[in-house]
Amino acid sequence: MNRIDSHLLLGLMAVLLFLPIRSHACTICMGASDTPVAAAMNAAIFLMLGFVGLMLSSIAGFILYLSRRAPLLPSQLNPSSSSVQEGK
Repeated sequence: MNRIDSHLLLGLMAVLLFLPIRSHACTICMGASDTPVAAAMNAAIFLMLGFVGLMLSSIAGFILYLSRRAPLLPSQLNPSSSSVQEGK
């Protein structure tokens, strides 16, 4: 990218940044909290919180599973391995 292109791109970004356009706020911010959009937005937020909670509890459950399994001896994990070692 040459110098003229980078200055042109920077100028275009500055113009787009400072254009006086109307911002599109959510329905709660605009004052209409009883619309169906607000209910859908709340449901989506709770769904995303549910996914995060599910993932965190799955990770915690896996860590708990590993911590309980770690102190077991190899003979307790796989009983057939002791018979193989006895046959040697």
